[in-house]
Amino acid sequence: MWCLPVLAASAAVASLTACGAPRGGGGDPAPGPAPLALAGGPGSLVAPAPAQLAAGGPDAAPAVDAAAAVVAESVPSLPAPPLPAALAAAPAWVHRRLSTGLVPGQHRLATYRLHRAGRAAALVWEEQTSDAPGQQRDLGPWTAPALVEQFVGTITPERGGVRLTLRAVDPRGPDHGYEQRWTCRTGRTQVAAAGAVRVPAVAPDDRAEGAECDGDPGRWVPARTRAVATLTCDPIDQPEDGIQLVFAAGAGVEHLDVNDDCTMQGTGLRLASPAGVVAPVRP
Repeated sequence: MWCLPVLAASAAVASLTACGAPRGGGGDPAPGPAPLALAGGPGSLVAPAPAQLAAGGPDAAPAVDAAAAVVAESVPSLPAPPLPAALAAAPAWVHRRLSTGLVPGQHRLATYRLHRAGRAAALVWEEQTSDAPGQQRDLGPWTAPALVEQFVGTITPERGGVRLTLRAVDPRGPDHGYEQRWTCRTGRTQVAAAGAVRVPAVAPDDRAEGAECDGDPGRWVPARTRAVATLTCDPIDQPEDGIQLVFAAGAGVEHLDVNDDCTMQGTGLRLASPAGVVAPVRP
């Protein structure tokens, strides 16, 4: 039985852990519009199809900066297990988590794709790793997915959002898969550009004596952020390894965690690059 991956306490955006890295480029983000239904009218649970996203409109799929696409590296990708036809045809909302840094260990890229058709829902989870030196700007080559997990179940309305109740697909049959649940809310989330990277907020040479290892949360370069329509899902009744998933249309949103030990434990959300592509993690 597989559960969603354990994250170190330093690996999170402000709402996830005590590291306190802000979601924006500093200060409180400008208030956005009221929370959005995923499409189709008040209370609708359907993720917007590409045709429903007005070009350049406030709910358009997050765009990838042209510069980021040029410097991004290709990642090998394997097909996920087949989904039921109706779910496979539904547009996916995507959340990615990229963990890297100078602290020894593999770099890890996890991709979560959420599909919905009627009250049926599916979550496909892929994971890839790289052994590239941590100081590299680009982290390739990447392995083929080390783990592919598929969950199928229901999405139902609840006060303030929706609830996902999903069971892991097990070849022995539905009675053998384990269940996981999330409570989800729609809204707008401040995210950095697809090619943005985390750098120390305070240069190591400028830190006060005794504060060299106080856990610098880092900052985005470039600092500008933008608000995108998201579906943010928090685990229910899961052990401590449950993680928050922030989904968006198109390429989605990527949670970047750079653990450089005393230099920086920098985390934040940036626009994800297209499927099969990872943007640089260092200037």
